[in-house]
Amino acid sequence: NTVMVMDNEDIIESIESNQLNIEKETLNKETLIGQLKYTQLEEERTKELLKAQLENATLKEQYELNKPDQDEQRLLSIEHEIAELDLADAKDKFESQKRLFKKNFISTSMLESFERKLINRQANLDEIALKIKLKFKGRSEEKKVELKKAKERAMAKLLRFDKNMQRRFTRLQNTIEASEKRIDKHNFDLKDKQNALKDTIITANRDGIMNIKKFWDWRSGGRMVQYKPGVELGERYVADIINPERMDIKAAFNESDFHFIKQEMPVEINLSAFPNKTFTGRLDLLGEVGNDKNKIDPTVESNEESGVTMFNGNITFDGKGLSFNPGMSAMIHVIYKQADSRLLIPREYVTFNNKEFWVQKKNNLVKIKGQVFDHYYFHVQSGIKEGDVIN
Repeated sequence: NTVMVMDNEDIIESIESNQLNIEKETLNKETLIGQLKYTQLEEERTKELLKAQLENATLKEQYELNKPDQDEQRLLSIEHEIAELDLADAKDKFESQKRLFKKNFISTSMLESFERKLINRQANLDEIALKIKLKFKGRSEEKKVELKKAKERAMAKLLRFDKNMQRRFTRLQNTIEASEKRIDKHNFDLKDKQNALKDTIITANRDGIMNIKKFWDWRSGGRMVQYKPGVELGERYVADIINPERMDIKAAFNESDFHFIKQEMPVEINLSAFPNKTFTGRLDLLGEVGNDKNKIDPTVESNEESGVTMFNGNITFDGKGLSFNPGMSAMIHVIYKQADSRLLIPREYVTFNNKEFWVQKKNNLVKIKGQVFDHYYFHVQSGIKEGDVIN
């Protein structure tokens, strides 16, 4: 059952604002995550391309600096041998045709064709020999520097891109983390406001009594008046929701008794509404800061100080299934120390003789053992018992 509703319009507006902020920030975070994934894909593609360029420059340098390799040397050697064989064959044929020409078996033009073949074979051999010489001579210093610079440029380009890529990734990740923190803050604020909204609706799961408190209202001439709808409040208690089957007693203790009373002390309670019953409880709370009696006593409407300091206390007790009402008066007995069962007699009945204690029982003196209890009583330990008549 709802027993009180406080003005919660501002809280509801704040909850709606937080929910909207969470939706916006969540959408922003998803956009940032998509941007990060796309950037990672594009950057990795570009990085792979730069790696390929560096690898190509490295291989090109190695290839150019290591020319000719063993396979190429073997091919060049075979090519040179073939050229030599072709030249030797051309020489043999030319000499043979030359002999025939001297014997007038062939014409000049036919001999010239064999001579041209011989010249061509010689030129081919010379060209192959020059190529082999150039191959084994190696690359010039200028070419070597050019190849090295090309590889260094490819390496620097890759490293520069990698650093920039990491910076871009870090920036995006930081932006995403900042968005997550804003979402967490909005969720925290939302939960806080939702809890505050619950607090504005006061419910009770059973029948009971609501005791509306009073406050000092200067606008009504300086009187104690009850809270009512429309009154603006700070952090104040405005009412007590009371379970009539379990009551607490708000007590006040005089400063002269304060140092004898301790928290958790047992208490015996008598209520005028239940004259034949005694309830047991305990002192749950004892204030440490005293207040003037007029500020504690709810029946006092004066704002002046009494000069008497009191300390607040709270007492809980077992109601034994009875139903109580707020405002009932109670007589409280705080049990400072549980008394032992002792046989006490007035001191004037005890005489002291021969370092021993005596009492008159009927017509005889009876020796007793014990000790002085206080100014008025003697504590009997043996010699007489409860019910004996002494004179």
